[in-house]
Amino acid sequence: MEFQLVKKDWIGSKIKTRLICEIMGRNSNILLVSEPKGQILGALRHVTERMSRHRKILPGKPYQLPPQLNRIPPNQITWNTLNEALRKQSESLEISLVQTIAGLDLFTAREFLFRAGIDGYRKISTDNIKLLLNEIQSAFSFPSFIDYAVGLPDRKNSRIEVSILKITHIAADKQIGFNSVSEAIRFVTKEEKKASSQQRQKLDLEKILTRRLSTIKQKIVKIETDLKTMEKAKEEEKFGHLLMANLFQIPQGASKVT
Repeated sequence: MEFQLVKKDWIGSKIKTRLICEIMGRNSNILLVSEPKGQILGALRHVTERMSRHRKILPGKPYQLPPQLNRIPPNQITWNTLNEALRKQSESLEISLVQTIAGLDLFTAREFLFRAGIDGYRKISTDNIKLLLNEIQSAFSFPSFIDYAVGLPDRKNSRIEVSILKITHIAADKQIGFNSVSEAIRFVTKEEKKASSQQRQKLDLEKILTRRLSTIKQKIVKIETDLKTMEKAKEEEKFGHLLMANLFQIPQGASKVT
């Protein structure tokens, strides 16, 4: 979804930009892009090369469209489509659904599977798939939205997902209630920024400790070298005293003694 924005600068020239809203589940983002160059001026969530090899989202970088996922729209899902998806050798059943159906996130996929009686441990029957198909089609045709939003902690990925659908596969006491979707999004964004800041601090601390460790190792090598030099000096000092004590026995002009 895009919004064309036009404003005037201090001399009256028109500056055109695009406000782009990418709605892609947990990868959703909002970007401000210059026109006609298509250069990213700012983004709600920055994506560095460390985070994604395929698409960087940083100020100054050219804007690129999200990669095509080739997923099937919910209204085109059939029994055969679901049957094939659930037979995939994927990490889990919910991931297979997410990789097959457009607009589906992991928590919603888990909810659909839960309502259809599919848990990944029992054999999936024809009736299970029919029930799953009905749940998906009903949810996208007539969404059972709630008047508020819930936050669903994802312990595996250390993040919080937001849902405006009624969730039954997670106990109510483990859900975080919000008065509105906006409140939930603000909370999650704040938590993600905090986690991102902590991650940056961790990386900065690792760099400092790595440099400090390298410096200490260099000092240890120098100290060990000095110790070896001192041991050699003591030995040479002993030979020096021996020479001085027997100097009268050494012939004039001798280059070595035994």
